[in-house]
Amino acid sequence: MSKSILDKKRKIDENGKEIKRVLSIIGDVTIYSPTLEQDEKLMGFIEKHIDEKTKKVEITGVEVFRVLYKELTDLKDIDKVTDEELEDIINHPNEELEEINEILNDELFKISKKILNVQKQMVQTINTLISGENLKSSVETINKNIISKKDKVI
Repeated sequence: MSKSILDKKRKIDENGKEIKRVLSIIGDVTIYSPTLEQDEKLMGFIEKHIDEKTKKVEITGVEVFRVLYKELTDLKDIDKVTDEELEDIINHPNEELEEINEILNDELFKISKKILNVQKQMVQTINTLISGENLKSSVETINKNIISKKDKVI
């Protein structure tokens, strides 16, 4: 049975909104793959937490729960839980929560990798532009030298 490229696009509902794709179900918690909109939101979240000096992502467990769990799971009460309660849950997770953490850590890694790829492409583009400008300057210098030599010969 052959596969079609048409099967590889994201599913859109009748309102034009992307349908969430289920990654996994752990116990009674559904974990979703990020939509394109969530991907951008999560990339912004991660970029805000990059320490400029160390170039490392520094996100607390509470922040991960408040954002990642809210965006990518069907848990409903995350906003109702205090930071202290979340810290206690983070420090003493049950087995289901540990499995969910592993899946969400993988998603966090993928999003971080996308950020690095975007930055790498930007650097490559800048390097290409700089190389082009250097080449253009070199050509202009060579042309001036050729014209100058012609003038001396005549």
